[in-house]
Amino acid sequence: MHQGNVYYYFKTKKELASAVLEHCDETLGEMFSSLDVEEPCQRLVLFLDYIADQTEVYSQWGCPVASLSEDMMLECKGDTLVSFPKVYETYLGWFKRNLKELGLTNDRAEKESQLLLSGLQGAIHVAHILDDASILKRFAALQKKQIKRISADRTG
Repeated sequence: MHQGNVYYYFKTKKELASAVLEHCDETLGEMFSSLDVEEPCQRLVLFLDYIADQTEVYSQWGCPVASLSEDMMLECKGDTLVSFPKVYETYLGWFKRNLKELGLTNDRAEKESQLLLSGLQGAIHVAHILDDASILKRFAALQKKQIKRISADRTG
């Protein structure tokens, strides 16, 4: 495809980036919907298993949502794009919902969700910079233990 064809549909880089991030958000929502098991602990573990399965891709390329969001935020110099934080809000909302189902208070579920997303993005970034997929695998394994511990504390 010629570059000019892209700009027929998207007049600016900002519009293109917004469309890509909107698509990423829809794909993320579909992925979360596919983790259709009854127990919130198991849903979170399945998500972390998915992340662990993608470590080679993430260590090679990094997180496309983070990279695109950061690039566009720098280019837009303070303009806000609704799509940029929306993907992160989808992650945070899903994490929080599942952690609340595990029995955490609203406040603690929100804080744990933020830590989980921050840790995930940090692990992806470091794995990419160091080209070491094991970093992300270890992060996912550690988070699975934490989720199982929270679940055991709430049910036991």
